[in-house]
Amino acid sequence: MNISYNNFIPFMARDKEIRRADDIQRRANNNFNFISSSRIQDYYETTKNYENKIKAKGIYDKLTGVILAARYAAEALNITGNGIGVLYADDLDLSEHTGLGNCMEYAKAAMAALCANGYYNSERVNLRYETKFINKETNEVEYKSEDTLDHSFVITDLNCRKEKDIVVDPWLNFADYKEGALTKFKDIFEDKTKYLEKYHCKLFMIEKLQNGEEYNPEDYKMETEFVFAPREAHATKHEKERLGDYARTIYPGLIINSKA
Repeated sequence: MNISYNNFIPFMARDKEIRRADDIQRRANNNFNFISSSRIQDYYETTKNYENKIKAKGIYDKLTGVILAARYAAEALNITGNGIGVLYADDLDLSEHTGLGNCMEYAKAAMAALCANGYYNSERVNLRYETKFINKETNEVEYKSEDTLDHSFVITDLNCRKEKDIVVDPWLNFADYKEGALTKFKDIFEDKTKYLEKYHCKLFMIEKLQNGEEYNPEDYKMETEFVFAPREAHATKHEKERLGDYARTIYPGLIINSKA
């Protein structure tokens, strides 16, 4: 992902912005200290103790069922109009009631924390990985794919940036500028992205051969990048203001002491 900054920002100012963003993500994390089925799954996949593996698998299945049920319930409330009609409110309340959540629930908690502190120019996004194969001679893109990495977080401008280039990620417990977040994502999702690159190399080759075309991998260059895919780009500032009012009332622990 190409990122450029034309304006010089003093080092202390940059620190100040990220400290503020990190304070917000920590408040989201602490106020919604969810038990995570994904973390149980990670343990299940890595532990070598067979007995613990079986126990972890059982816990994972149960937690996943409850989390999915809570998501469906919140969605149903929003659709039927039986909820209170505030963005994310039903999701947050159901997640708090069950005490369960994964990155999606944490991202919604981050949105609530940002809006509670008046940072309405914020947006929940999903992390995706784009793979392209470009003909070196013609410079044309002959193959393109975008895959989900099954991760959700929030981007914001904290009312002081020209673009939403600050990442707030309570699930991974950090806040950083986009370029710093991309470095973290590259490391965290390295195995997955390497798999996707190999997978699409094969698909591209098969596609060319099925079309009766010659294929020489040396004729192409592969370009990849992380993509931040918006989840609720339609949400208005008024809806986010209502979320902020709700979060300040119901979850006052999300409010930071000072914006200075």
